Amino acid sequence: MREISKLLKRLILTVMVLSVGGCGLIGGPTGAPDICPVPAILKELQEMVRFKPGAGTDLSDVIVHVKMNTFNGVCDIGEKEISLSMAIEMTALRGAAMVEDNARFSFLVWILDRNKEVLSRNRFPIISKFEGRDSRIDFSDTFDVIIPQRADHAPTDWIVYMGLELSKEELAYNRRRLGSKKR
Repeated sequence: MREISKLLKRLILTVMVLSVGGCGLIGGPTGAPDICPVPAILKELQEMVRFKPGAGTDLSDVIVHVKMNTFNGVCDIGEKEISLSMAIEMTALRGAAMVEDNARFSFLVWILDRNKEVLSRNRFPIISKFEGRDSRIDFSDTFDVIIPQRADHAPTDWIVYMGLELSKEELAYNRRRLGSKKR
């Protein structure tokens, strides 16, 4: 029953991404359509709350709060590779402890095969600049991912995960906030 639920969730997510302009259906060499890999933002890495060093986790100690909101993209399934061109929408909120006008952080993109073996891990650094008294910045970043085609993998076998790069303390804070049992 659990496998059917997982399969149904994946099917629903695939349909949602395709209908919002994510990866499209492209005819393969046999004329049968291929479905692109479906990216996902990892819940524990979706937000980053950075506190000033040596401080606690009080709201007055927050330097910046960043959230990955949504993503969209297109893909091209070639004979030798799958090319994903992605755009991710993010929000940065200025915290009470922010002294500078910009916040530096990074997000990560992992490509895994169907056995959940990591093929690649890409890091994308970001500098968000707050102008004047701005307390919120909404912005997007674009990136490309290339996945080599393998005879033992269909395009839907590839897994693409995205998330913010967090310190151990930031990850522990997210896990506490989300009620995760992982430690």
